[in-house]
Amino acid sequence: MREFKFFCPNCEEIYTITAPKITRKTNQACPKCDTAPPYSSTVVTMHLVAPDKKGKIIGKDNKKLSIVCRKYLGNIVDEFTGTTCLAQLVTCPDCRKIIIEQLEKETKTNGSAT
Repeated sequence: MREFKFFCPNCEEIYTITAPKITRKTNQACPKCDTAPPYSSTVVTMHLVAPDKKGKIIGKDNKKLSIVCRKYLGNIVDEFTGTTCLAQLVTCPDCRKIIIEQLEKETKTNGSAT
């Protein structure tokens, strides 16, 4: 069983459904107001991608990329996962942590030089 997150525009809340997989027969209606698809939608986890010579994702201009938090896990992506190179769109907690660590490192480097 897996947990799938959905967004209800009516309640403006995210709710979770536990199911082996999501199909048309899976009850995806909001438990609060009973809004059903296509009005409720699946919430996708957005991961950060970065250039990597060994990356398995091919980006624009055939550049190789890897998902930052899954770099050593074979870049496995399921149907409820998205990727972006824009830090502002990242929702994955592990990727966000890596972004913050990198920003702090750059701030210390730039701050100590002045």
